Amino acid sequence: MLPIAAISAIIGTLVWLLWVLPISGSVRDAHPRALGEPIAVTLESGERAGIWTDSAAAALETLECTVTDERGRELDLRRAPALSWDDALWWATPRTGFEQVRAFTAPNAGAVDVRCVDRMGVYDGGFVIAGDSFGSGSIGLGRTGGNDFAVGTILVFCAVVCPLLAAFLLVLSVIGAVTRRAGRGPPARRDSPARRSSCGSARASRAPHPSHRAPSGCRPRPSRRRAARASRRSRGTP
Repeated sequence: MLPIAAISAIIGTLVWLLWVLPISGSVRDAHPRALGEPIAVTLESGERAGIWTDSAAAALETLECTVTDERGRELDLRRAPALSWDDALWWATPRTGFEQVRAFTAPNAGAVDVRCVDRMGVYDGGFVIAGDSFGSGSIGLGRTGGNDFAVGTILVFCAVVCPLLAAFLLVLSVIGAVTRRAGRGPPARRDSPARRSSCGSARASRAPHPSHRAPSGCRPRPSRRRAARASRRSRGTP
């Protein structure tokens, strides 16, 4: 389990360092504008950007956003995938109540104008242009690769599941190691070869004098009856 835990920890760390934290920082550093006011941003060719808002019009599907380039052409907008940032990483958004509602890609380098309004004219709020958490394209998974998942969905899944999986497997590994060690018990005590040889020589040579005694480690332990008799003698009882 430890190799799987290590791989999960590495994947989770990379996703957070290279994807979650940069997007969170871009939302924090962006300057919000009220609905109806345009925001002009300069993007590189192929650069992606996301439209984030805290307006209730986004939840009611009454929010309309348009993005036009320097030539006046309107750019295509993308919606959130099945599993998006707001579903699992809402707590990592530095601005309270903001969620990404649209994403777009700049076809050419230059400035683009972004405008968002509530077509009902009822709800107000603000919006910012920050990093894109939706991603572009999809990855085919499954046995035949026929199940397509958006890149943003896979990144959100990895950002949430991989750290939890790594911690869970690490705890299971520690518990398993402690359980196996407790099941084996203390190691059996064995006499060293030198001690066995000294005891054998002491038994073979029967001492002719009482002062010649066997080594302390080779003396037999007194029986319980002898120990009880010795304790009564020490107390002075017959």
